[in-house]
Amino acid sequence: MNSGALTERQKLNLEERTALFVNLAGVEIQSRLDVADVGVSTRRLYKVLANCIWDWHWLSHTERSRYAFLGIGDLVWVSNRFGSLGQIMPRLSYDNLPLEHGLFANLLSLMQTGQYAKYGLRNITSDGHTRRILFALNIPFDVIVKSCLHFQEWHHWRILATTYGGLDDADLDALASCRTPVAATHSLWIQYVMWKRFAGLLADQLSTAPLQSISEEALRRLRNDAEGASAAVHQLFVKLELFDNIDTHLERVRAIAAKTELAGKIPCIHTLAVTDIGSNLPGLRRGTAVLSALNSITREFFRLFGLEKGPAKITSIGDGFLRLKKAGVKIGREESSEAAERLFYSKEQREIGQFLGRLIGLGFAEIGQFIDLKIERPTGHYQKLIDTLYPLPRDQFTIGN
Repeated sequence: MNSGALTERQKLNLEERTALFVNLAGVEIQSRLDVADVGVSTRRLYKVLANCIWDWHWLSHTERSRYAFLGIGDLVWVSNRFGSLGQIMPRLSYDNLPLEHGLFANLLSLMQTGQYAKYGLRNITSDGHTRRILFALNIPFDVIVKSCLHFQEWHHWRILATTYGGLDDADLDALASCRTPVAATHSLWIQYVMWKRFAGLLADQLSTAPLQSISEEALRRLRNDAEGASAAVHQLFVKLELFDNIDTHLERVRAIAAKTELAGKIPCIHTLAVTDIGSNLPGLRRGTAVLSALNSITREFFRLFGLEKGPAKITSIGDGFLRLKKAGVKIGREESSEAAERLFYSKEQREIGQFLGRLIGLGFAEIGQFIDLKIERPTGHYQKLIDTLYPLPRDQFTIGN
């Protein structure tokens, strides 16, 4: 994914292809669901793109003569704490458009730029919870003909977007996140990465500065981090259930694809040998016991300081320690349940932050015993995913397509 050798013309070409892929997908989803009046939620669009990206790579790789796709533009499949998504990793530089983790552009911001908006974007709305994009009702054929997409690319992309666009949420997430052991491994791995980051930031904050001394905005971010940590644990179990029932999800999508000329071809469930990290799946599954127990303990301390909703319960902390012990985590006197109880009643913020930091370290040391994966900061994790662990073949694509 190194764009250093690309010319500006090639980067512009990639942007045009990416913008057209996104808009075509949006138009097809909108039509498939008959939601032209309200538009397509960004969550659904991201998930549909993730599935289309996966099949686009594999169709081109396994049958190059039949599916001679030039490439996928700047679109990338990315594991995410909300389930795997189709993200945009632009090669062009944009003014006033920060990149998440230095890699991924915000889709809604991109949709308001010239190249992405020129295909008839009608509006972007939000009700405070769900953001929606009202795409064009259609993209005229003469626009496609004049674009950098070949006719067969346009044709097959529409089939993919229509096939995935109408799926229910469970099937859509299952295929985006867990269709193979490798995909499932990435989708579980990122939850560990995000939980450690969120809980670690909270422990650091508790150990360094009194909460009374920080701004309301900083407190809001801390509450979001606490919510994010619990959500990561929840997503671990959601993704495991999706993977355990993946055959059912795959069959439902195959039944839809059977009515298209890609019958028997999609959904693709191939695996690259060089990125076959699926052997870590049992270890990640085993680690859920540790992470869930850690979250039960840390969450009650976060509640103690109003960083998470609900009353703090010492009984939940005790239960968490019993589960840690059952999971095999070796805990010393300073990190024991007795020490936790003393701190819970003393409410010594700085000591609690330090205590939680040590406990998190012990838990992840145990998890590291049964997975061959590093739990890094999110930015480093994503850079490694793109550079060395990308699970899809891409050498068949034309550089700067």
